[in-house]
Amino acid sequence: MPDCWGQAVAESVMRATLEHAAERDEERQVLETNIENGRARRFYARLGGWEGRTLDEMFPDGASTPLVEVTWELAALQLSK
Repeated sequence: MPDCWGQAVAESVMRATLEHAAERDEERQVLETNIENGRARRFYARLGGWEGRTLDEMFPDGASTPLVEVTWELAALQLSK
């Protein structure tokens, strides 16, 4: 929602998610985002995520969406900022 951009809500939620995973002794978090979503990709990179493999999400109707995996190595993050 563009009217909410810049409010730090997404950053707070993402940091809480990564902190929760680290507290559960998970080694990494991985998500997929649309490869054309530059805003999300920059956001994830700013929070320490790095891009890995690309893939196509296939839908039952035959359509596909290009995705990129974003990974956080939790031990390497400084989450309490």
